[in-house]
Amino acid sequence: MILSLITGLLLAAAAESVAEGPPTREKKIYAHYMGCYPVAAAATACHRSADAHQVRHDGKRQHDAYGDRWRNWPLVPDGMKVSLEESADLEIRRALRAGIDGFAVDAWAGGENAKQVFSALIEVAEQKDYPFEVTICLDAGIQSNQGLGDSIGWMLEHHGDSPKLARRDGKPLIFETRYTIMDLNRHFIDWWKTGKQPTSDHDKIYLMYRKYPQGAKFYPFEAKREDTGGVIEVLTILPAPAKLRLVGRDAEWDAPAGMSYQQFPLTPGPVVAELLRDGQVLTRLESPEPITDRPFREQNGMTCFSTESIN
Repeated sequence: MILSLITGLLLAAAAESVAEGPPTREKKIYAHYMGCYPVAAAATACHRSADAHQVRHDGKRQHDAYGDRWRNWPLVPDGMKVSLEESADLEIRRALRAGIDGFAVDAWAGGENAKQVFSALIEVAEQKDYPFEVTICLDAGIQSNQGLGDSIGWMLEHHGDSPKLARRDGKPLIFETRYTIMDLNRHFIDWWKTGKQPTSDHDKIYLMYRKYPQGAKFYPFEAKREDTGGVIEVLTILPAPAKLRLVGRDAEWDAPAGMSYQQFPLTPGPVVAELLRDGQVLTRLESPEPITDRPFREQNGMTCFSTESIN
């Protein structure tokens, strides 16, 4: 699953005097959150129940020809629909498990509905007293300078006194955004917060790639934009060195302990990795998503499958 991460430093109150050095800084991670698509609620639940089964390459709706707007539905049972408050509770608990300290809600993709999602998130954090904070991420792509200022004003008017409003040195935090792959967030978050690369007590393998090579022809759906090609990237986090190979591909290498990665050509076929020590296969990871040269729809997003997905 692909998620937008924002890093922020929150200055902790310091009891030490100036002579004893600068105050300790607490490191926190904030995730960019699209308020137009809360999990299992509002527009998300509506599109899944009303639109998903209607998508056809010869359909007449705006997005039908290239396979609609959705590529990956939220990880909830099919047909699940909950209130905004229940959705907010689920989102916050999932984020906390991933090591995320707060959300920066896009202002305002989704318009007034996104503001309702913002309010639900911050109110649930207050009611449950989660160690979690909420703020906004200004979206200059959909607002003028006046609109950006109005977004800040709305947040302060409605939630400026909330103990769950994200702050730095007592002042509200406001962010911009960058992107990463969610499955590895916890490793990098812990590394950034502690200053030390985390270790693992077992072998971890991650396979990351696009579903088809550059130039593949689509059928029956059309392409909306040019594809970007790419590579197969194999990332490992190991407690001890090992030999890795991609089965059926000219790819074999020695991986060191800790984190490392290798990249290989993006060609059609199964994506299967094996880890060996002393000539014995100890771990085999077979992705359920083979690379194809006959895609039926456009998909420029990344596929990521790992040993952690099945453990």
